[in-house]
Amino acid sequence: MTDATNVSWDDILSNYSEMYDTVPAGGSWSPPDGEYTVALTDVRTGTDDDGIPSWQVFVQILDGDETTKDKTFRAWWFSAKQEFSMQQFKGLAKMLNGGEIAAGIREADAVLRQAKDNGTALRIKVGRSKKGYTNCYAQEVISGGATGPAPF
Repeated sequence: MTDATNVSWDDILSNYSEMYDTVPAGGSWSPPDGEYTVALTDVRTGTDDDGIPSWQVFVQILDGDETTKDKTFRAWWFSAKQEFSMQQFKGLAKMLNGGEIAAGIREADAVLRQAKDNGTALRIKVGRSKKGYTNCYAQEVISGGATGPAPF
């Protein structure tokens, strides 16, 4: 494989030095416990080694203080491998779909992607589990979709 840009690895790394210097070590950032208004910003999909689909849903905090406002984090990770995870996926899709259950997994996927494309704003509650995991609970759709409290 040839390098069409003739850029060295050191040059590439130098472009990311500032980011590396400013991020914390360890896992991904998540906000302190509390309630936030967020916008859906990204939906990343993939499959595991067995071909089982999963979704990662990223949000940007629209309110909050100087430590949280405008920060982006992964609010949800859903996997078709786990029944509880799929229940949560189905519930979020239902909320984003105005309280209507999507006709199937493809429609639920489309609802989630459309909400991201619309920049749908949600009110969420963030809390920690006993093991220290971040849990996000969708409370209501604020804008960009069928607004109102969570239908579940």
